[in-house]
Amino acid sequence: MRMTLPILVSSLLCGVAFISSSVAAPQGVRAYLKATHAPRGAQTFAFNRRVSRFWGTIMRSLGAKVRTRRIVQVTNKTLKRFVQDTQKGYVEVIIPANTGHVWFRVGKEVYDFHPKGFRVGQVRPIKGERYGMLAKITPAQERQLKSYLKRLKADGGRELGKYDFHGEKGLHCVTWLMRAPLGEHGESLVQLLGGTRRDGGSMARFARFLLRRANRSVATVALYTDQPTSPSQLRRWAFQLISGAQVRRAHEERFGPTKPKRKR
Repeated sequence: MRMTLPILVSSLLCGVAFISSSVAAPQGVRAYLKATHAPRGAQTFAFNRRVSRFWGTIMRSLGAKVRTRRIVQVTNKTLKRFVQDTQKGYVEVIIPANTGHVWFRVGKEVYDFHPKGFRVGQVRPIKGERYGMLAKITPAQERQLKSYLKRLKADGGRELGKYDFHGEKGLHCVTWLMRAPLGEHGESLVQLLGGTRRDGGSMARFARFLLRRANRSVATVALYTDQPTSPSQLRRWAFQLISGAQVRRAHEERFGPTKPKRKR
């Protein structure tokens, strides 16, 4: 049976349309960058501090542990796309600048444990500078994590107990997630990222660990800001991570003394 040219072209176009619709769109940071053309840069860290790319190369040749983080900008205009492209295969640790608290994003939901309890919400619009440390996890680790979060959502996080700023008798904004066994041998998130239990024991230390010392699973850091930036600015960007002493002062100002005063 002969097929006329218009019918043949129409059939081919329909075939192309069918094939295109059946292929899943790529996800991840690369997909986000390709779709938005967002500014990107890179920073290099060694010996718990930022170094130039040149010195990073030399230190790596000498056997030192050198970490490179890709820095990408996320604005209110690109926020929805970023969440969409990183909703699978990642845990995002959200750290507002100069703030002594962290949140965790898994999928499209944000999880938070604070002095008033356990909360689950959505990603909020960008009002102030914040950072998103993206940690890659395997499908098996993601299933373990989602199972843990589902259990907490079911009982309103009651199993976490009372919030304990120092983590001596209870859990706080970081340790509530570190207690979840995610790895094949029961490793916590901080252990999977190459850290120790102490690295995941406080907000200030955990934030610095993620930026400067975590393994290659933390390859990307999202800079949330509507401020215009360029690749060169991202390479020099100073992340405003609060110190442990500042965290304690901020907590005491809002919730009162963190420890009872000693009697003289």
